[in-house]
Amino acid sequence: MSAAWTLEPVTGADTAVDALLARHHADMRAGSPPESCHVMTASALRAAGAQVYALRDDVGAVCAVGALNP
Repeated sequence: MSAAWTLEPVTGADTAVDALLARHHADMRAGSPPESCHVMTASALRAAGAQVYALRDDVGAVCAVGALNP
């Protein structure tokens, strides 16, 4: 059985993407000093000009988030 993955741009508010980034930030803060944690929200990334993408599984759950800054 293989999973179907989709990679899609995040062009607006997406609570699942924001939740994954918030969890990542919490995990980073738990084991790293604040100056070593470089996490932005999806809206902050887009406002800075980055292209934000979400990888979703076959039921639509967000599995990964990535961003490209031009």
